[in-house]
Amino acid sequence: MSGIRFTIVGDSQTGKTSWLSVLNGDGFKETHQSKRLEPFTKKIIVNKGEYELEICDTLGGKRNLEERIRIYRNTDIFIICFAINNMNSFKNVRTKWYPEIKYHKPNASIVLVCTKSDLKNKRILIDEIQELRRHYYFSHVGYCSALWNINVEEIFKDVLIKLCEVTTTKKPFYHCLFVRCKSN
Repeated sequence: MSGIRFTIVGDSQTGKTSWLSVLNGDGFKETHQSKRLEPFTKKIIVNKGEYELEICDTLGGKRNLEERIRIYRNTDIFIICFAINNMNSFKNVRTKWYPEIKYHKPNASIVLVCTKSDLKNKRILIDEIQELRRHYYFSHVGYCSALWNINVEEIFKDVLIKLCEVTTTKKPFYHCLFVRCKSN
């Protein structure tokens, strides 16, 4: 069994903790949670291999930077979340989250997750997401919904499949993947 540590970052109210609650089997939370989940493990089987993932949620506030930096040190793969209905969370992918991760862990592998894309009041256009994808060389697209529990685990499976392909082909792992996620 292989162990891989994922750290989830993003602005408050992006749906990341709701998504992780569903993944952890705790169900969807209707109300905003201003606290992070404790790290948890999740076993996932991909390509006949069993992986034990350690998943770490983080708080997005400035006062939580030192805690995030401690978590970053042992992270294998980062997931940056933004909400489809929140332009500031989308802008902060470029101005806050990507630079913060790359500063503290320059060779980090990063996955981008668009949450809440099942909402009707979308503020971010697909063209804007694709432009971000091209700018940072995101290479993978997937979909999930925390609210409906659709593909919640598949984001992690897709990343692991990509890692398996890289391992068997000896190609360099993309420094970024793009995963589009539906949640609350």
